[in-house]
Amino acid sequence: MNNLTTSRWLLAAFVLIAALMFSCSDKEAIEFFTEEEKEQMFASWPSGDGGSSSSSNLPEENIFCKIGDNCVEVPLAMCLGTQGMQVPDCGISSSSTVYGSSSSVGEAKDVYCKVGENCSLITEHACSVVEGTIVPDCGVSSSSSVPGSSSSNGSSSSSALKECEDLYNPDTRFCYDGIIYDKCDGIAYNPATHICTGNTATRARCNNIDYNPLTQFCYQNSKVGQICAGNSSYDPDNYECENSILLTRCGSGNDFYNPATEACCSNSKYTQATQYCSNGTVRTYGTLNDTRDGLTYKTVEIGTQIWMAENLNHDADGSRCYGDNTGSDSQNRCDTYGRLYNWAMAMNNSASSTATPSGVQGVCPQGWHLPSDNEWNVMTAAAGGTGTGGRIGAGTILKATSGWNTGSGYIEGKDNHGFSALPGGTRFSGSFSGVGNSGSWWSATQSDVSFAWRRSMGYNDSDVDRFSHDKSNLFSVRCVRD
Repeated sequence: MNNLTTSRWLLAAFVLIAALMFSCSDKEAIEFFTEEEKEQMFASWPSGDGGSSSSSNLPEENIFCKIGDNCVEVPLAMCLGTQGMQVPDCGISSSSTVYGSSSSVGEAKDVYCKVGENCSLITEHACSVVEGTIVPDCGVSSSSSVPGSSSSNGSSSSSALKECEDLYNPDTRFCYDGIIYDKCDGIAYNPATHICTGNTATRARCNNIDYNPLTQFCYQNSKVGQICAGNSSYDPDNYECENSILLTRCGSGNDFYNPATEACCSNSKYTQATQYCSNGTVRTYGTLNDTRDGLTYKTVEIGTQIWMAENLNHDADGSRCYGDNTGSDSQNRCDTYGRLYNWAMAMNNSASSTATPSGVQGVCPQGWHLPSDNEWNVMTAAAGGTGTGGRIGAGTILKATSGWNTGSGYIEGKDNHGFSALPGGTRFSGSFSGVGNSGSWWSATQSDVSFAWRRSMGYNDSDVDRFSHDKSNLFSVRCVRD
């Protein structure tokens, strides 16, 4: 126990003796002292739960602390706050020097030493080792500093550590910067410099490189990476942490993108809201303004054609939003998937067409038309599909990269041209089905008097399928510019 702690106990004992001598209540006994004396007495009285009264929740008694090649006796808070580690004893070896202990050679001068928010009576050399500031007493600060410490040149390597708000058992646990840790084989250590493995606290090193385990991690047994929002399992060679967001490397280049708002095109990142990737080239979406209702659509160029990159959402008479037969949008589907139309609505009662272009405006805005069956073939082939009508593999090429169900057999869309096909579902005989799983789109070409051709894509299908369906069914619509 150091001299400061002893004086505090003597002062507390004096209060008790005074109370007994005057045979009155505790309150009356305390009234014999000034307000300053009472404040000092209560501040020095030990806490009732057996813990420390120190603001840092750490014991005031000195412990042996290893700091670099030095070993000193200082309070635990000072030890941890200066990158030190508690050890059972200092011992004496050729590579370490013991200061402030009974084994020290020569007379050691005790001083009041302040490090951050901690202040204690320790030896002058121990104060120098922990880069502290010598003060007149622990209640008054001073501008005088220990020669050779970092504070002598206007800076300090120690900052105030946060207190721990929760209670804990100081025999088995300790507080460091607001967080409670388990002791390592009964010994506190500095979590910013050491790792407890088994029962041994060892300095955090990665291929002979020191690192801070609270903010960094070792990967590939040789490199140090930054922990990103608690994530220490990623590969920093392919990911980058920026403002606690994990960014993904784009191709083999030096660009990193945020998957929530950006995507990668070859080795260049782009903004998904305004741009798209077409055959490895970043392009900007075109815009279609529908003057009938004020709705705006993105457009993309595929081969020689310009297509809507979203499903039509014009509220034509008899059209429906998925899941609502009343014409309303009770399930909030229309903003994402557009509306569903039967063939007569899509054609606006025009005659079937096999031409390229079809020449059928139908339900499309002015200057745009419903694509014929052959126009669909031209587009899927230009997109990179193979086989008859370029339909083989075209589903993977044209499907959006998200928005599809990912159940068994799911085949991810690549959206190589910004077409962003989404699974808006269908309505057969008055019943809705397939939203999230499949999408179907009308053509301007009938197969017979009761049936017309349509294209479909599924969550588990890599192709664009061509089917002939009853004209009364409700499917989505994409328009092509005249």
